[in-house]
Amino acid sequence: MVGHQCISFGQLFFATFVAVMYDWALTFGQEVELIWPVHAGECPDYLIDRYGWSMSTVWNWIGVVVFAMLWVIIIARLHAMYQGSRKILIFLIVTFLAINAFDAVSPIMTTMHNSGGGFNCE
Repeated sequence: MVGHQCISFGQLFFATFVAVMYDWALTFGQEVELIWPVHAGECPDYLIDRYGWSMSTVWNWIGVVVFAMLWVIIIARLHAMYQGSRKILIFLIVTFLAINAFDAVSPIMTTMHNSGGGFNCE
């Protein structure tokens, strides 16, 4: 019963995503009216600058999550195939953590590097 009351990370992520998309949908008309004409004359690739980074970031993180989920499936299958061997499980988990630590650092570094810049049309 206690497990049903807890909010999972996936539910929290989805709720946040829905709230941001709802806010974006409500204010999109104002953005087009107030911001696009100003920047469109100065910098033709404003839309790519505005939305390209966020789509790239989402795509990178989806890759990390899918890769981790596949690893969990592989670990479960191999653990079962080796009759529940604890040594194999430890080896697989250590390998999983090492690979996914590196795999997660890449999007983190990309996100940190790309988020530092501002909009500049000079």
